[in-house]
Amino acid sequence: MSDYSKSSLSNVASQFAVQLETAVNAVVRLDEQVVRLGRVGEGYRSRSDFQEACALRAIAGELVPIDDLVLVDAGAPIRLSSIELTRARIILQARRSAGADLPSWVWSDAALFSERVDVPRDELLKALGEVEWDEDERADQWRKLLAGLPPLPVMIRAAVAWDAWLQIDPLHGGAWRSALMAAAVMREGGLTLHHQFALGIGARRSRYRYDGRSPLVQRMGGFLDWVTQGALAGQAELKRLSLAHQVLGQVAKSKHVDSRLPALIDLVLSRPLISAEIAQRELKLTSTGFRRLREQLGTSVKELSGRNRYQVWGIL
Repeated sequence: MSDYSKSSLSNVASQFAVQLETAVNAVVRLDEQVVRLGRVGEGYRSRSDFQEACALRAIAGELVPIDDLVLVDAGAPIRLSSIELTRARIILQARRSAGADLPSWVWSDAALFSERVDVPRDELLKALGEVEWDEDERADQWRKLLAGLPPLPVMIRAAVAWDAWLQIDPLHGGAWRSALMAAAVMREGGLTLHHQFALGIGARRSRYRYDGRSPLVQRMGGFLDWVTQGALAGQAELKRLSLAHQVLGQVAKSKHVDSRLPALIDLVLSRPLISAEIAQRELKLTSTGFRRLREQLGTSVKELSGRNRYQVWGIL
């Protein structure tokens, strides 16, 4: 188990002082932009949940097409479901649940063991041959470690929550929760008051790859790079969505007051992509009505799948 003593963590904070400040500033700026941009910020929060779910599965070596995740989440038919897609949807739902509750809910029994019925998870694991794997004990070990940390900058505390989860590995197949833990600690510490940070998106853009055997200081530095990359990616996404919102807003400005075009624009902003089925159900449109509105949006919204069936549209 890694040494998370006050002296070792103080050394990390000192050694990475510049990187720590860069990461914190980038995250705070992203959070400020999310709330300041109103509808665009709301759209970003929704879109980042889908993007983060796919990113975290990619880190685990599983490729999940984001269009399939959006479609299955909306209840629309897709080509072929898979266990990878199911796992991505679990992450998507977990992020949504976390965003709707207090940060501490993320590491509660209700969040970690929600799928339990009557038999404790560790008993099930013992029946499967994992005699030494007590998930309850490991989860408690992680929670006690977090609660017993010395006073630390919020970002360092988030890094420890992330790293300790990966080191202790409380839940089988639950490594992805490390990103959720870090995001919750950032929310709890006031760095992200208006959104849940997407660490997986940053990991996909960073050159650093996690190795639990490397020194703690190296892992902490990698975490800060993931955070910085994720925050910069979020800022770029907000800029892109804000520009698209301005362009599409000009299209809707001349429309009748009861036009459904503004609602379609909001829907397009809130998803990485949409299908005709999603738009028709969400906005109560006919297929003809959706086609006419889509055509009014012009080239800012394009078909992305290249398929004849189950076509999807999104902002480029």
